[in-house]
Amino acid sequence: MLTGALFMLEIYDRILPSRSVPTLVALLILVAQGMIDTIRSRILVRVGHSLNESMSSRVYDAIIPAAEDRRQRRGHAAHSRLG
Repeated sequence: MLTGALFMLEIYDRILPSRSVPTLVALLILVAQGMIDTIRSRILVRVGHSLNESMSSRVYDAIIPAAEDRRQRRGHAAHSRLG
């Protein structure tokens, strides 16, 4: 929310009085980099959520039977050692 106000403050306080084009370019590059980073993070969050939704049931369905098989094998091994 404050980004726009701070951007305008920098322009009116530093750039317009000094008529410094390099400072304006540097400030614009920083703003563009921030916007690109924000967009990238939003895209990554959406992709992560989509992958979680599509893969979570498959992973769960693959892990639970494997864990049950391991438990059964351990139970049989313990039973055969006792008997």
